[in-house]
Amino acid sequence: MKDLKITYDDIAEEWSKSKPDEWMRNGIDKFLSYLKPGSSVLDVGCGSGDKSRYIQSKGMNVTGIDFSTKMIEIAKREVPNAHFEVLDINDLDKYNQKFDAIFARAVLLHFPKTQLSQVLKMLVDHLNNEHGYMYIAVKMQKESEEGEEIVKEFDYGQNIERFFSYFTLEELKKYVADLNLQLCFEDVVQVKSGTRKWIQLIVRK
Repeated sequence: MKDLKITYDDIAEEWSKSKPDEWMRNGIDKFLSYLKPGSSVLDVGCGSGDKSRYIQSKGMNVTGIDFSTKMIEIAKREVPNAHFEVLDINDLDKYNQKFDAIFARAVLLHFPKTQLSQVLKMLVDHLNNEHGYMYIAVKMQKESEEGEEIVKEFDYGQNIERFFSYFTLEELKKYVADLNLQLCFEDVVQVKSGTRKWIQLIVRK
């Protein structure tokens, strides 16, 4: 399977043309409602920056990171007033800056479940010490299916393969509880009829 970073580099331009996921807007607005104007927000796996743009439009100071060089090039072009860096989440422990909040939409689902606790811990370590907030969105596991798979599909103009982890609501809540995070909001969204549901959580340090 092609390296995931290369895959996202390859599809970056087509990805950036896709419409924002309107179903998420309520969850993002709920997340932002916990934050003070001017709060620093780290958008992890920011892609081409469309969510960063929205968060910034609500008065937040946004830093976006992504391991895809092409995605960051587009983000800098499309959202010039936000700050973007090429950074793999696996290297986040080398990044010294801390934030009032972290936005992690559709990024944790690319990690094997055996690594998720470690990745979440790295994210928590980059929250400010007092009451930092984190938004998490992942795909929900369907009944009678494996929790991990490699998906082969034709999308964004080409054949691609990507690894995904899927979660139950209780499973994801246990991951955050094990890190002593306070659950502030939970939601399960059916995106379209017949498609996979998404889980949204907002937690506080």
